Amino acid sequence: MHFPPELWLEYMRIQADKEIQLRALEVMEREYAHNMVLLNQNDQNNTNNRPCRRELRFRKLRDTEDIEKYLRAFEHVAQSNEWPKPSWSARLAPELTGKAFEAYANLSLAEAKDYDTLKKVILIKYEITAEAFRNNELLKRQGCNLTTGFTQHTSHCQSTGILRA
Repeated sequence: MHFPPELWLEYMRIQADKEIQLRALEVMEREYAHNMVLLNQNDQNNTNNRPCRRELRFRKLRDTEDIEKYLRAFEHVAQSNEWPKPSWSARLAPELTGKAFEAYANLSLAEAKDYDTLKKVILIKYEITAEAFRNNELLKRQGCNLTTGFTQHTSHCQSTGILRA
């Protein structure tokens, strides 16, 4: 390439600026990669100190939702995020609505802190007893879809002869 002398100096300055920018970008990439390695090592060494997981919240209970599925999903999220079980009630309580919230509000402070007690009281409030659970499992095996409510499907399955009244 042949440039007039006045343009040659400008061309060389532009080339030098490009080279400086390229070197700065390479340094930034190396720093970023190094920081990512440090973060991964810190995460592996300190599994109990995960701020992103500690701040995770479960979603609100919807009025039309199957309470058993909701609680099962909550337990899966809690276990997969390694939440300590003593914190489960405190994490679940703000997300409860309707009957589930009423059940929670009627518990003493000591009872409300125990997830298993809270779950039991909520299921009782929704009238999900051991007998209802067994019937639910029987209906599932017989092919009844239970997504819109246990009693509606029980009536349907009784009328079709799958389940006796």
